[in-house]
Amino acid sequence: MAGETIPEPLKRLAAEAGQPARPAGRPPPQNLGEVGIHIARDGNWFYLGTPITRASLVRLFASVLRR
Repeated sequence: MAGETIPEPLKRLAAEAGQPARPAGRPPPQNLGEVGIHIARDGNWFYLGTPITRASLVRLFASVLRR
């Protein structure tokens, strides 16, 4: 419509949309100490002494392991 102004929040949002995306990788977290997860020699995973039986959780935890 003629003479209609764009509200400031929409102007800011449009300006932010044109900004480059954040870097894909974030730095790894600092050492946060003990977590309570233990991997037995036979490959079974435990959290606070209780076996983790959901394979999807084991895969998730295994995907973020670091030496």
